[in-house]
Amino acid sequence: MATLSPLLQLLSESERAESAAEPTAYASLGDRAASLGQWALALKAFQFARRRGQHRPPTPAEWQVMKDFEELTILVDRASEYQRIDLLEWVCNHYAGHPDLHPQAVNASFAIIELGGAVKLDPVERHPQPNEAQVVGRCLDGDSRWLGWGLRHIGAPLADRILRLGLQGIEPFHQCMEQVAHWVEIIEGPQAAVPYYRALFDAGVGDEAIRLALIMASARGNRPLALQATRNAEERSRLGLWVLRRGLSPEIDRRWLQDLGEDDLETLVAQEADQLSMGLAPRVRAKDLRFSSSLAGRFQPLFLAHGHLAEVITCLEIRLRDEHVEDRPLLLRMQAGLFRDLGQDEQAKRAALAALDLAPEDPMNLELVVDLAQQSARAEAFVHALVQHGRACQSAALIFAGAGLAGAKGLTLLEELAAFEVPVEELIDLAVSCDQRLLGLALLAELAEVSRLSPEQNLAVARDLISLAAGKEEMLEQALRLLDQLWEEDERAQRLRVSALLELGRGHEALVVMHEGDFPKEGAWAVHRARALMQVGEPEEAGQLLELAEAQGSAAAVGLLARLRESR
Repeated sequence: MATLSPLLQLLSESERAESAAEPTAYASLGDRAASLGQWALALKAFQFARRRGQHRPPTPAEWQVMKDFEELTILVDRASEYQRIDLLEWVCNHYAGHPDLHPQAVNASFAIIELGGAVKLDPVERHPQPNEAQVVGRCLDGDSRWLGWGLRHIGAPLADRILRLGLQGIEPFHQCMEQVAHWVEIIEGPQAAVPYYRALFDAGVGDEAIRLALIMASARGNRPLALQATRNAEERSRLGLWVLRRGLSPEIDRRWLQDLGEDDLETLVAQEADQLSMGLAPRVRAKDLRFSSSLAGRFQPLFLAHGHLAEVITCLEIRLRDEHVEDRPLLLRMQAGLFRDLGQDEQAKRAALAALDLAPEDPMNLELVVDLAQQSARAEAFVHALVQHGRACQSAALIFAGAGLAGAKGLTLLEELAAFEVPVEELIDLAVSCDQRLLGLALLAELAEVSRLSPEQNLAVARDLISLAAGKEEMLEQALRLLDQLWEEDERAQRLRVSALLELGRGHEALVVMHEGDFPKEGAWAVHRARALMQVGEPEEAGQLLELAEAQGSAAAVGLLARLRESR
C-alpha cells in the first residue's frame, strides 16, 4: 500500500470495501479516507459501517469526523454506549444553547447524569438564530460552532464569502476554508463542492488532500477536470474503473472507458460478464462505445456470448465506421447474419453485398449472399451482384454457386451473366469446368441465345441439350431456339431439329423438316419418319417404314414396331 499514490490507496480501499460489503471494510475505508483528509468520504464510510452493524468502538478518526462535522446525535449515542464522558462533556460545553444542536447537548447532559456525572442543561435555553454578518463576526472571534450552522442555513453565500476571505489570507478564514469545502460536499453533495475544491486546488491550498477531494468529487460529472488533477496514466486508469463500476448513468462521460489500462479493462469486462451471467442488464452498453472501435471490439464477444444481438450489431457498426479496421468483410458477414436472425432482411442484404463487394473471391461471402438470395422473395439485387463480381474475378465458384439458385432466380443469373462483356472464351471455360454439367450447359445455352457462340459451338450446345433433356420441354425448346440461329442449309442442324421436335411430340413439324430437307426414308431416318407418322395418326404408313427398317437390321425399328403392333 505504501508504494501506491494516495489516490490509488483511496481507490483500492474503496473497491475492497464495496466488494466485501462488510462493516469492518467500510470502517477501514473511513479510517483511510480520514488519514488522507477526505472527510466527506470518511463520514459516509463510517455511516455505512454503522448501518451494517459495526460493533467495535469508534476509532479516533471516526470520533474526530463526528465532532468536526457535527454528527452529534450519533456522537452522543456512541459516547454513551462506550462511556466516553469526556466527549459528552465536550458536546455540552460547545453546543449548549446552540440554535439547532442544543437538544443534542441536553441529551449529552442526561447521558452524563446516567453515567454518574452532575451536568444538567435547560432543555429550552438556546440562542436566537444569527444572520450572515453575525456568523462571520462570531467566526472572526474564533467561535467555530457557528460555521456548520451558517453553512446549513445560509448556504452558498456564506461559503463563497468565507472562501474569498480565506484566499485573501484573512484569518481565521484562511485556516477553515478547506473545511468549508468539505462541509459543502457533506451538505450539498460532491458536485456542489467541486467549484470550492477547484478554487483551493488552483490556489495551491491543501496540497494532496484537496487534489484527492477534487478528483473524487468531479470524477462522475466533470471528467476533464478530474483528469487534470491526476498525475499519471495509472491514476487515470484506476479512477476510470472506479467510476465505471458504479454504472453509466446519463451524466457519466463514456470516454472514461478509453482511459482504462489493459489490466483495468480486463477487470471491467470480467465484471460485466458476471453481471450478464446473473441475468442483469449490462452497465456498459454498445452505444457507450461509439467513440472507440477498439473498445467496441473488446465488448462485442461479451454481448454475443450472452445473446444481446442488438448490442453486437451496434458494436459492429462502430467498428465498421473505422476506415482502418481489419477484417472488414468478416465484420460485414457477421452483421448480415445478425440482421437476418433478427428478421431485418434489407439491412442483411446491404451488409452481405458490401462484404461481397470487398472480397468477391472469398467463398464465405459468396455462401452468405447465395443463402440470403435463396431466402429472398426478390433476388434481383443478389443476382446482379453475383454476376458483377463474377465478371470482376471470373470465379467459377462464385458464378455457379449463384447460378445454383432455384428456378427463375438461377435463370435470371445466367441471362445476366451471358449478357455481360466477359470474354466468351472465359465463360466457356467456366461452363466446361463446372462440376454441374447441366448448369454449365445452361450457361452455354444462354451464351448461344445472345449470339456469343460460333455456329459450331451453337450446334454442340444444342446437341448436348437434346441428349440431356430427358423429356424436359424447356431444354428442348432452348435447343430449337439455338438451331434457329443456324443456316437452314446446315443438314446437321436440321437433323437435331427433327430429334427435338419428335421429343416434344410435334410430329407434323418434324415431317415438314424431313420433307423440305429431302431426308432419306431408310435406316435411322425411317424410324424418325415412323415416329412422326405415329404422332400425326398415320400408323399404317409408319408400320411400313418400320418393317423396311427392321429388314435393314435397325434395332430401334424392332422395338418401335412391337409397340405399334401392340397398340393395334
